[in-house]
Amino acid sequence: MTTVTLRERRQITLPAEVVTAAGIQVNDELDVRVVCGVIQMVPRVGASPQRPKMSRFLGAATGVYGGSAEESDAYVRQQRDSW
Repeated sequence: MTTVTLRERRQITLPAEVVTAAGIQVNDELDVRVVCGVIQMVPRVGASPQRPKMSRFLGAATGVYGGSAEESDAYVRQQRDSW
């Protein structure tokens, strides 16, 4: 675990190992929220001009698990039951 300090103007510096592990870069946008008293910082998908937007993958797996929502649900249920 790494410790950071909240500075006078409510700023923090993320340690290099955290930035590397999260796969974020300078100027990437992060969504910040508090969940059950825990501060979460989540990189925004497609927010970086240096990286492609994830939206280009939407629909890439259409039909892989069934032709309809019901067929997909049945496939997932079958897989879970096999565990």
